[in-house]
Amino acid sequence: MSLFYIVDGYNVIKRSGPFCDLPLRQARERFFMFLESSRPHGSVRNRLAVVFDGSAQVFGFKESRTFEIIFTTGESADEKIKEMVRADRDPRNIVVVTDDRELGYAVRCQGARVIVCADFLKSSGTAKRRGRSVAQEADLKNVLNIVQREKITQELKGLWLKEP
Repeated sequence: MSLFYIVDGYNVIKRSGPFCDLPLRQARERFFMFLESSRPHGSVRNRLAVVFDGSAQVFGFKESRTFEIIFTTGESADEKIKEMVRADRDPRNIVVVTDDRELGYAVRCQGARVIVCADFLKSSGTAKRRGRSVAQEADLKNVLNIVQREKITQELKGLWLKEP
């Protein structure tokens, strides 16, 4: 059985030591690097969506290859998360990551599970296997961020897909 993790993005960033002291743009990038390298949502079959308030155009993001990034427009991230849980055929397979008690209560009433941000960050598979803390894992210097990886991917596609 695969799970669908829905992360209250700014809630996790603002309440987590490795990310909360950074400028917002840098905090988001570090958080994305952490999610891709540590896979705190477990199995590759588990889906992951990170929900933020605001518009993607403001922040200039593209989709991630390993998880979904959702920016809300005209509604809060909390409302979007509630809507996602409500629309799912089997909310028992959804895990919402948030410290927001009101949101947690609302999605529990719909059948979803809730875990607090600290527990989600502690469940980092890579951090456990390598004996690293979440802070150390998020602070890796030699890992490309999502924007850099996308740029490299596009450049390689241009080279590989050229006709001779």
